[in-house]
Amino acid sequence: MSKFLRIVFTLISLIISLNVIAQEKGDPPTVKEGIQVSKTHLIMRVQSSDSSMVFKQMADVDGKAHYVGVDNNGTSVDVFGEEDRVKKATFTYKFTTNLNVNSLQYTRMSYFAYLLSGKKGLTWLEDCLSEFVKDPRKPFNKKEEFYLNLKGFCKYDPAEKAIVVSFSD
Repeated sequence: MSKFLRIVFTLISLIISLNVIAQEKGDPPTVKEGIQVSKTHLIMRVQSSDSSMVFKQMADVDGKAHYVGVDNNGTSVDVFGEEDRVKKATFTYKFTTNLNVNSLQYTRMSYFAYLLSGKKGLTWLEDCLSEFVKDPRKPFNKKEEFYLNLKGFCKYDPAEKAIVVSFSD
């Protein structure tokens, strides 16, 4: 487990340091409607952390474009909205019996939260998942509001054996 934690903390440190370097260059980006990430960038980043994740465009939902990515282990990522107006993104992780896969998916879920909500979102996700660690038989629903009306939602239901993390505007 300690090897896993070292990998997670190294990955998070690298992401944070790259983010700080990027913020030092140029003017801040213009604030747009929706989640502050483009569909292409989000999908590209998710695929960079999981090369088996394949995205397909699905039927629109409530007039919003809908893309679903699924990996070899059954983890899925749903992205709703247009290129520069992502309205919602959801990461659904179903547990496996393979502890290495579970650890890897935890890292990917953390990266997803960081991409959409930064360090505050990562801290929030860790707090949510501590509920699971305390008692994996107990369901939970946690909500949080971040910047510019970005809302986070984390749900665990033992009957479904899945953790769902979602961000929407």
